[in-house]
Amino acid sequence: MPSKPDAPAAARTKRPVEIAGLLLNSILRGEISPGERLPPERTLALQFSTNRNTLREALRTLEALGLTRTRHGDGVRVLDFRMSGQLGLLPYYMRVATSDEGTRMLADLLRFRATMSLEVAGLAARRGESQDFKKIHDLLDALEVALRRNDMKALGKLELDLYRALAVASQSIAALWLLNGLEPVVRDLLEASPELWTVPEGYLETWRNIASALTDRDDGRARRLLSELLDRGDRRLLDLLDPEHEPSGYARRQDSTSPVDSTYKAQDGRVAEGDIQSS
Repeated sequence: MPSKPDAPAAARTKRPVEIAGLLLNSILRGEISPGERLPPERTLALQFSTNRNTLREALRTLEALGLTRTRHGDGVRVLDFRMSGQLGLLPYYMRVATSDEGTRMLADLLRFRATMSLEVAGLAARRGESQDFKKIHDLLDALEVALRRNDMKALGKLELDLYRALAVASQSIAALWLLNGLEPVVRDLLEASPELWTVPEGYLETWRNIASALTDRDDGRARRLLSELLDRGDRRLLDLLDPEHEPSGYARRQDSTSPVDSTYKAQDGRVAEGDIQSS
């Protein structure tokens, strides 16, 4: 079993992250403008009371996130994060964004999430194998247990696992690669802002109906049900963040003729979907 790092080693590992976070927040808040050159390494090292190796590690983090560019002879220049940023910036951006900016960013992400999820669900219905569908049903059983226990941390993890199971069932390498890029960002975002995860009305019942549609190879029904579920959850989330936001309609199916699925309620009465949200 690996030995636990001593305190100085742990501090050395943590310090570059702290420095990167301070610089990152300054850039996202506009305190350091695009095109502006950061002070020389020696100056920054003194400013943050650190050595140049630690500082360079922090600067590499900024460059990896698309916030800066280092050129020999020109130093480190700040980029326009709106044009060059990476998805890993999302949790940090949501912390410093204004209410309007944050709501708009989240609404756009939910639109893209819905588009991708519906395509993956359709592929899963057409391409999935029996073991894929069994995995989804097993996850839904675990989801029901988490709902009964009101275990929000487990619920969030299981929902991400469900989307991964859908991607595996779709047999789409492209979908899996996209998910691999998005999943850690979503986990970090939920860790930083747990209030962003909510359970809409009819959550478990709709997921079970989606699983049945997948098993029946009914890609149209699977897509429609998932569209309805995403629309209910996303509208509820946006209402919580900004009651005045304009309805987006990004996942809504206006031609749907099926009624909304019934709300699931735990038999012990402790959990009712639509009333659950992270705290």
